[in-house]
Parts: sequence; structure tokens; C-alpha cells
Amino acid sequence: MAIQNFDKDMRIISALPDEPNDVGGLTPADMKAKFDEGGIALQEFINNILLPALNDWEVTGGSGGHVVQNRNGAAMPQRTRLMFLGTVTDDGTSTVVTFTPDDIGAAKSVHKHSTADITTGTLPIAYGGTGAATAADARRSLGVPTITSGTGAPSGGKDGDIYFQIL
Repeated sequence: MAIQNFDKDMRIISALPDEPNDVGGLTPADMKAKFDEGGIALQEFINNILLPALNDWEVTGGSGGHVVQNRNGAAMPQRTRLMFLGTVTDDGTSTVVTFTPDDIGAAKSVHKHSTADITTGTLPIAYGGTGAATAADARRSLGVPTITSGTGAPSGGKDGDIYFQIL
């Protein structure tokens, strides 16, 4: 059963003229009634239409209704109506709602990104990067020897470095 909409225009006070006593001819009692009109309309709708409609609803799914559980298995508060975005299956004893990433606008648990998406940070060697932010550090982390040249004898450096002496 559909619940009737509350269609009353609640712009009661704003619809009055700027000087309701002079232009509209409202008495103080009339003015008070205008201020109460919206509240009274809402009260009548709730008591005479909304609550009786809600009281006529029945919860389906057995004497206790459906138990909705959170991801940890704890029971969630009961509702008279639920709307599901995922796939709903019911075997007579349990109702299961399955969501896909598309149902809720999320990324799939397994998905790929282009390396062009990486704009900050240092990509570790294990993921195809150099593990460093500079060329010198990348060379060291990848185990590439330092190659230098000069006319004199080499100085400094470490084991594995390569030095070309120009004669």
C-alpha cells in the first residue's frame, strides 16, 4: 500500500503581504492562526493519514520478520521496508543480498591501473620500479656499478665500480 504524499503548500507566512494588518486586513488572531496553520496541517497528516497507513503494514518473513545482519553477523534494527540494490536470493529460510562493485559504484577487488596513474612516491623494485627517487640511488638499489672516467688514477668509489682512464 502506498502512503499518500503530504502536498500542502507550507509557504503560508511568506505568501502573506508585507503588511498583513494594513493590506491584508488580518487581525492579531488571524495572524496567529496563519502561524499555526502549517503545524496543524502537518499534525493532521501524521495522525490521520501517515500513522494509520504505517499501522496497516505487515512485516513478512515469518512471525519475527527478517533478521538483517551487518558484516560481523550482528543483528541490525528491524525495518518495515527495505530496498536492496544488489542481487536478492531467498531459499525459504534465509534472504541473501549480494552486492557487486557496480551495484554500489566501487572498484572491483582485482583491477589494474596504468603506470601513468602513479604520480607521487617511489615504486619499489618488487613492483617494477627502481626503489629510488634519483638516478644515483636507483643505480645503487639495482646493483648497477658506477662508471666514471678521467685522465688520472681513480680515487674513491667502491668495489664493482668501473673507471676508464683516458691516456
